[in-house]
Amino acid sequence: MLDSFRHNMKGIAFGIVILIAIVFAFSGIGSLSMSGSGADTAVTVNGEKVTELTVLRAISSEKRRILSENEGLDASLLEDELIRPQVMEQIIGRRLLSQAAKSAGMGVSSRTTSKLLLGTPAFLSDDGRFDQDLYLYTIRAQGYTSGTFLEMLKDDLLIEQYVRGFVASGFVTGTELDLIQHYRATAQLLLPNFAFAAGG
Repeated sequence: MLDSFRHNMKGIAFGIVILIAIVFAFSGIGSLSMSGSGADTAVTVNGEKVTELTVLRAISSEKRRILSENEGLDASLLEDELIRPQVMEQIIGRRLLSQAAKSAGMGVSSRTTSKLLLGTPAFLSDDGRFDQDLYLYTIRAQGYTSGTFLEMLKDDLLIEQYVRGFVASGFVTGTELDLIQHYRATAQLLLPNFAFAAGG
């Protein structure tokens, strides 16, 4: 009796594993909703929620940037709470620019994002080809999933397009100028230290 129960359970377990694999194959791991403190809303910008995980990722990125620019600096001096206000201000400024660009009808195609991604030196193998494993390893080390990284990259391209539009037009309101100057001063914070190829 126990043998038949074990045999039936193996079949059920195998079915569950197959079902989970199918879900991941069609939706990807990046589409899973998070639970716990990382999924909590840290701030809301015009109705758009920014998760605590996004803030923590930006703080971590800022710490890496500071340490890379200041050799010998004791990492223990860089407490999250000291960096957090500046990071929050930069995240809010970035979201405001992104929202303004979307309101203006701007967008970034998946083709443009893919072209930039495929030409990024940090993701190329020694023979100059895009290396999927290197890409995933690199972005995961920065705290991103493929989905969140692509979303961040698209958002950055959108903001860059928006800023270029104002620079080219020569007409900017005072509020828009403040946002653009703020973005330029802080653009390096939220973008990981990847050397991106020129977008097109």
